[in-house]
Amino acid sequence: GEGQERLITAYDGANRKLTVSPDWAIQPDQTSTVELFQPSWMHQGLITATKADCTASSCSNISLATTASSATQAYTGGYITLSGGTCGTQRRRVYSYFKPWASVYPPFTCKPDTTVAYKIFLFSSASVTLPAVFQTGPPLTVEQPRTISVTHNAISLTWPATTACVAASPYASRPCSASLYKLQARKTHYSSDFPVADPQWGQIIYSTTNSVVFSGLDDMSSFAVRISARRSYDETYGNWSESEFAKLTGGAPSLQAIITEFDISLYNDRVYLRWQSDVNPKQVDRFYMAYGFDENNMLDFSETVNGVKQRKVFIDADICTIYPELNIQRCATFITGLDLRTIYLLKVFSGNINGFETRGSAAGIQATLSLPVDAATDVTLGDITLSGNASDFGVDLSWTRPQGFPSVNRFYVAASENGGAFRRVGGIIHSIDRVVTAFIGSLSKGRRYLLRVHCGNSEGPTGFHVDMAQDPTKSSTVEVTPDGV
Repeated sequence: GEGQERLITAYDGANRKLTVSPDWAIQPDQTSTVELFQPSWMHQGLITATKADCTASSCSNISLATTASSATQAYTGGYITLSGGTCGTQRRRVYSYFKPWASVYPPFTCKPDTTVAYKIFLFSSASVTLPAVFQTGPPLTVEQPRTISVTHNAISLTWPATTACVAASPYASRPCSASLYKLQARKTHYSSDFPVADPQWGQIIYSTTNSVVFSGLDDMSSFAVRISARRSYDETYGNWSESEFAKLTGGAPSLQAIITEFDISLYNDRVYLRWQSDVNPKQVDRFYMAYGFDENNMLDFSETVNGVKQRKVFIDADICTIYPELNIQRCATFITGLDLRTIYLLKVFSGNINGFETRGSAAGIQATLSLPVDAATDVTLGDITLSGNASDFGVDLSWTRPQGFPSVNRFYVAASENGGAFRRVGGIIHSIDRVVTAFIGSLSKGRRYLLRVHCGNSEGPTGFHVDMAQDPTKSSTVEVTPDGV
């Protein structure tokens, strides 16, 4: 079934089940890999022209509609899809855009005319292996869970991994290992220890492992918890286990932090996390963070102390500001050491001297960037020229553009004058040439300049690393002292 594209019409997150339309022409199986795309913005129109080097079987440069963005490289890194006219349906990656020309690779296998429509998307994507066949098997039986610990509003549970099932015909050959558990709780007694009349089973949570923290329960009350399980590729759950009973006790705070607005990501390896929590009554004085690709697989943000890796705990006095008129404190810190160009879910857990609450904040979403990491090489001075008066000189500068990923398509030049701090000179230089050249003007006679090149691309709000001094792409310097007349 390779090459098929379908629209996702529904998603069942609890069972990780996708529904697409129309049906697959060739059905995938459990070895199939699919790539999921989510468009973050779009532009569409009709092709207005092609460059002269286009042929009936190969075309890399097309002219977009007059409504296309005027910003240079606005669509670089996106995907353009042609439809209708002379080309049918084809999708290609845009590697350069200077209005109105979009350059793609690999070339379209046609020569688009003005009847061909196009759409441009910038996607976030992920590759996953999906099960495509759902089986019915023998019902699983889960042993009664046991309580590991309790807090004022949560129960920590574990149970033996489920590998046994009722293997009656025709299921004798089906696997019996559980892949997903569901847990359900009901309140049996109020915090006053009075029994609940006609208690009902309520909240359900899911787990892929044989231990879980069942949180968000009513403070100081008593609960019964039961478990059921199912296998991979089987939508039917087995029988409920015997119930485990627990009474919640005091200790950790009951309040959860609230993740607030995110700054636009500026870094390849870190994100800046903001949150707030109530201070009246004061229950919380410390926090820790968790991050991951989904809420079922999150890691604690950690640090290494005396050679031992442990959860990183932040004290509110170090990272928070109290706003007494609002009865809140607002906090912020960096989460570092992350993978380049990755979307993360982030959660904040609140605590005090007695421990941490176990539910955490609602998850926030943030992504790292894929700014360049390699420097330009072979930075070379050319001719020095007089630019209109005796105090305005310029110099030709050339360098070799770094290759590979992350790609580089823009630059700026920084200068240090007579040993001073480096600052930008001139504007942004857009180029995907192997060797880039630029004219750097406004240099003064008799002043000593050190010049260097910084690399960027289309990532983030600026396309460049925010800290010029720590920028990994800064090149070696060249020296020039204009002394003409």
